[in-house]
Amino acid sequence: MTDEYLYRITPKRGDMLATGLSQDEKRIANAHFEYLKTLNETGVVRFAGRTANDDAMDFGVVVLRVHSLQEAKDIMQGDPAVKFDLMTAELFPFRTVFHSM
Repeated sequence: MTDEYLYRITPKRGDMLATGLSQDEKRIANAHFEYLKTLNETGVVRFAGRTANDDAMDFGVVVLRVHSLQEAKDIMQGDPAVKFDLMTAELFPFRTVFHSM
């Protein structure tokens, strides 16, 4: 049986998107994208996205389909954006109510 969890990620540097990413931040952001893409291809990431604003209110969400809370925590903490301190993350139990293709 699988459960769903959502983690919300927020840039540590609030003006990061407005002022642009440093080379190091770009490297981490690319690794974050590839990490989520691979997990999506294997069915672990149900969907991921971010708000369309480029200010301090910006955040992203990642919805996981996993077997346990610990697995969700491990995935979130293994996300390069979290692991390398580019973004903060908060984990929540989640339940999809509607989904369309």
